[in-house]
Amino acid sequence: MTVNGIKKRTIVAIIAVLMTVSVITLSLSGCQTPDRQFEINAAEGDYGGRVYEYMQTLANDYPARTMATEGERKAAEYISSVMSGLGYTSEYEYEGIKGLDGFKPGFTRYDGSSVSDAYAYNVIFEKKASSESSLGEILLMCQYDNLYSETDGEKEWQADGSYESGGAVAVMLTLAETLKDKASDYDLTFAFFTGGSYTWMGAKQYTDNLKRADLDKLRLAINFSMLFGGSNLYLYTSEKEMSYGNFMTQAGSGLTKVPKDKNISFNVLTNDAILNYVHAGMLGNHYYLMNKQIPVADFLSLDWSCKDNPMMTEMKGKTNVYHSKDDTFATLKERKGEQGIKDEANGVMLTCLTVLDPSNSEVLSSALAKAGDEGLNLTAQSARTNSLLNIILKIVLIAAIFAVSGTVKRYVQKHKDKYIPQTEDEPANETPEPFSDAFDDFSKSKSAKPDDTGIKQDDDFKDDPFV
Repeated sequence: MTVNGIKKRTIVAIIAVLMTVSVITLSLSGCQTPDRQFEINAAEGDYGGRVYEYMQTLANDYPARTMATEGERKAAEYISSVMSGLGYTSEYEYEGIKGLDGFKPGFTRYDGSSVSDAYAYNVIFEKKASSESSLGEILLMCQYDNLYSETDGEKEWQADGSYESGGAVAVMLTLAETLKDKASDYDLTFAFFTGGSYTWMGAKQYTDNLKRADLDKLRLAINFSMLFGGSNLYLYTSEKEMSYGNFMTQAGSGLTKVPKDKNISFNVLTNDAILNYVHAGMLGNHYYLMNKQIPVADFLSLDWSCKDNPMMTEMKGKTNVYHSKDDTFATLKERKGEQGIKDEANGVMLTCLTVLDPSNSEVLSSALAKAGDEGLNLTAQSARTNSLLNIILKIVLIAAIFAVSGTVKRYVQKHKDKYIPQTEDEPANETPEPFSDAFDDFSKSKSAKPDDTGIKQDDDFKDDPFV
């Protein structure tokens, strides 16, 4: 091989290496293998009965909890009285009621009527970490409102909303009751949001008012969504495998795994959404925290493996009760039975108590600290913007590669005598094209007709797909 040939091959090799390195760098940037196994202490106990009692109280004594109604205000006051009685504190207060954050939402009900001047109420309480060296904040949240006061044009639905919110509120109150005297390495915030039946307006109100400092100390947001009305209990954490999600999945080892196919719906609820689609795992108060780049987890009960209904199916062969007049405590008891509700409630409770146990705090803190490196962007910049920047970067790199390749090619062609000299004693290696003589003879015949080729031309080639 000549020296000039070596130079040419070297140039080609350099270009190939540059292209390969660029592709690998783009593919692996920001990725880290998540941890999958953890040494944790599992919580024990039976809490299902207490959750069931709270559900009964809500369904019987506070069934009318529709946002911006008198019933919602009474339910908010009830939650406030329970949390205050357990010793929790709050920086919020409205008209002398501790924990209430009143605001005017402005929204449209299902019957088309507008609400503009009525108040709605979030209920927020907290418990500080046992020591001054807090590991950050964990937000526990649910909605407490329902669609009881919505109408079908004539009369109210009167759905006590046990599936959409009653079960979740009962879990939150039971957790507050269980944790009130327990040590914690995290600041705990209990948020009972209104407006969950109207695109989680209470959660949006709360999240929009969080300052940068509040977001910086918020380590994890756990949402309790639709519970005790579906075939399986799931714990959704993110769209990709992450250490903190694996930690929580291990803590809830009895929970059904989230399937890959999540009945995705291509809807965007906010302008700063991370993704251009949502599914049942994202549909909850945590949606707005997720958009703020906070690690989230969501408990929900349904059947993700069934495709009977779009977006989600609660139980195979049964009509969904979500956002309907059939969302009642009686329906849940008919579907799962009293013991079935208690068992599922205990699964949620034990998972949360394991996650929040101080003996597991160091492991949880380590798993959460890796969220950024594993793909969860914990800055104010949305992942959608990051995706756009990645696309632009790829385009620029590809354009640069083509530009360099073109420049090198032109340079080599211009100086081919220098780099690829042709000597007289090295005749050009020419390979004749197959059948070239026959076709050259035919093309030189200017007066040649189709019949001159010897090919029969009886048809007009109408059936030939290549003509």
